Amino acid sequence: MKPVAVLLLVAAACAAPPADVGDGGEIVNAWIGLRRQDDFAGWAPNDDLPQAALEYAAGPPDSPWRWDFFLAYAADRSRRLVGGSRENLDSHFVDLGLGPLLLLPAPVPGLRPYAGAGAALLWMQADRRAAGAVATDQDATFGGYLRAGLLADFRPGEHIGLDLRWTGAGRADLGGPSRGTGAWSLSLVFGYRF
Repeated sequence: MKPVAVLLLVAAACAAPPADVGDGGEIVNAWIGLRRQDDFAGWAPNDDLPQAALEYAAGPPDSPWRWDFFLAYAADRSRRLVGGSRENLDSHFVDLGLGPLLLLPAPVPGLRPYAGAGAALLWMQADRRAAGAVATDQDATFGGYLRAGLLADFRPGEHIGLDLRWTGAGRADLGGPSRGTGAWSLSLVFGYRF
């Protein structure tokens, strides 16, 4: 799915009637999923990372629009032999995002599709451990994100769902050649509306 497709979905939804948002105007979600770096070669072997996140969205109860804030953390560790020595490589990513979230009209009662976009701050750290020495590099960059997903109510005010997100930011300089920081993530969402 291209980022342009998500933008087209958001644009089409703007012309649609308001979603049946129900409940109050606040949403709290927790996600667990997988983050996949676009620059596979630059991040290998840590280009697929487990990810967890917390999200808070708020807006008027009768509106399909919410302001969305999220904090995501992804990390991975790999081991390899380099010149006969064992080397550990740890990668850590922290994403902070803020932007509008649009709850789309429900195709079926109990389902809540959504789309959003916004600004993102990405902080990353790479730790390389070999022969008792540790080399740590950090960088941060600004960018944006696009997202779409589907929530399914399973009890009043409670939902599960899937979230697909693309985050794009500048390049990172972590000791060595710069690396692209764009990434896709697919997450399972657990949440509550109040």
